[in-house]
Amino acid sequence: MDCPADFVVDGATAPLVTLSEGTVSTGLTTDACPNEFIVEVDHPDQFFARGVASFGGSLAVGTPSQQSCAQTFTLSLADLPATTGSDQTRFVTPAISGVGLFP
Repeated sequence: MDCPADFVVDGATAPLVTLSEGTVSTGLTTDACPNEFIVEVDHPDQFFARGVASFGGSLAVGTPSQQSCAQTFTLSLADLPATTGSDQTRFVTPAISGVGLFP
């Protein structure tokens, strides 16, 4: 099953400032992959061509609770060539796993 991105940013057109975008990932049946939060970065090389030295991201929980924060997560970086289907996904770094914190 293909999982659509929950959030998309384009390196060719995104403003070169900190972006704060609100989006949600819910258990609604309209989300094809409700247990996955997928960020798609189109044209990442264009960030650097436009003068950016580095870029990163973070995820914040809108309504923090023990249940929503202190759960196991896995972060995987995948390279999906635009000219092929999702079955050609290559994971380019080892996955990082951990448990979120609820201070």
